Amino acid sequence: MKKVSSIIWLFLGMFVITQCIVPLKDDAVQDSYTELLNTLPNELINHLPLKLTDSIVDFRIIFPEGAKMFFGSYVLLEYKLDSTKFFVFEDSLTSVACNIYNSSDTCLLIINRFGNNSLSPDAKNIKPRSQNCDINKCPVPNFYPIKIHHYKSIKNEDDIRLSPDYKLYVLDAKPGIYIDKKFLSGMNGVPDSWKHGYSKGVALNKRTYNIMYWLSIW
Repeated sequence: MKKVSSIIWLFLGMFVITQCIVPLKDDAVQDSYTELLNTLPNELINHLPLKLTDSIVDFRIIFPEGAKMFFGSYVLLEYKLDSTKFFVFEDSLTSVACNIYNSSDTCLLIINRFGNNSLSPDAKNIKPRSQNCDINKCPVPNFYPIKIHHYKSIKNEDDIRLSPDYKLYVLDAKPGIYIDKKFLSGMNGVPDSWKHGYSKGVALNKRTYNIMYWLSIW
């Protein structure tokens, strides 16, 4: 049986599915993932796979109860496809995506832009971006939780911890409250109109045939 990095951690009432070595098809992992899907509105999760299959290579999941500590509730699922399935999947996304961005775009509206919150907007090593350049952009997540093994000190505010080979297909994004408000603290570094909301989509890497589903609620 294929194994991936995953574990279920319960800390102060906050559920996190994150890294350890256990079988992917471990019932507890799949049951917790299913539980999360069942707690969220269908409009937020209808793009996500129902099962964590053997083609998955990595994932991170934060339940709504952990949103305040982890700056949002999110699902990040990374899969590797063969080339045929990849291009069929890419074609299906092109017709339904409301916005398409490159991960190397110099002006993205990134939720949790500074990742672990130890980096502040005035950090000396950060190259500032043009003010208000993201005003008409849909928000996308910071992928640092799933790419933490690639983490380096950021040099640009628009670093989302993905290689330049990724294209981001935003399927939907709306402002508002979508999980219990008591779990939310508001997001710094975003326009007031996006203090709370959600973003969902898929990132595709045409070079490696990796795809990454995301759902971010903050």
